[in-house]
Amino acid sequence: MSGVTVVSLTARRQLRYAWAAVIALSLILVVAISYCEKVFRDNLAAYHAAQRANSDKWTAALQQLVTEARDNPLLLNIQDGDTPSRLRHRNRDELAESLFPGQPPTDLPGSSSSAVRWSDPKRDMVIEFEFGPDGTWRAYDPIMPRIDTPPTLPWLLRGRAVIEPYRRLWVGWLTPFTIGPMLWIALVFTSMFWRRAAYPLAHGHAAVAWLCFIGWLLNPNYSLTVHGISSNPMLMWGVLMVITSCVMLSVVAARTPARDPSRCSACGYDLTGNVSGVCPECGLSITEPAPEPAPA
Repeated sequence: MSGVTVVSLTARRQLRYAWAAVIALSLILVVAISYCEKVFRDNLAAYHAAQRANSDKWTAALQQLVTEARDNPLLLNIQDGDTPSRLRHRNRDELAESLFPGQPPTDLPGSSSSAVRWSDPKRDMVIEFEFGPDGTWRAYDPIMPRIDTPPTLPWLLRGRAVIEPYRRLWVGWLTPFTIGPMLWIALVFTSMFWRRAAYPLAHGHAAVAWLCFIGWLLNPNYSLTVHGISSNPMLMWGVLMVITSCVMLSVVAARTPARDPSRCSACGYDLTGNVSGVCPECGLSITEPAPEPAPA
């Protein structure tokens, strides 16, 4: 068996545990991001629905004010002189008394000496009046009150946005020829020609393939829904790389003998019960004594 690469059973078992942990953590991350995406989409949809409802409400309130001003010219104006048809725009105090009789309005933030914002509970809107040098209004602007704020991104999605530049460095955008895929290609070809190191190299390119797959899967421009995943054009590279690496790893693992710790790694001599630290068959130094045989 001299010159043949062997892997201990313990190392194989540890690698299986490591792979199980990596895959489990990756899937937990994907599920968590998928859940955060769904919650954010639902909150955003609710926000847009509230905006539309508020917009419809504001449109109705604006129409009500326009109708009132048309049907009652004295709502925003006042008779000027003895002629009933001669009107002038109301000043600030006159407007307040006309729009809110007996209830002086409070100036809202944004009011100034030349413009005032009043909340109109009757019409459920905010109105801004601009006044000219003579103190009478010269323009008014109904303002839709902002009752909602947009939903904020969950912390997991904010974290994904922070690492997005590094993800794109790893797996790229419209081409597979970036750091991750090129490293995978290099490891695959090296494992094919460097037979002695084929086993660790196979695990290496399998790990790179999995990281590339996860990188393309978590592209923020494609949601993790079925429709979003199916529209991700780069994900096929990840699937192809993972399948290729799994097949190559299986072949290499089948060709790589597993070393039994109870036997000499050089000649295969049974070292059960040997405590000398040296193989009596070939003289190979043994760092640890072989385990004692189990009692009959």
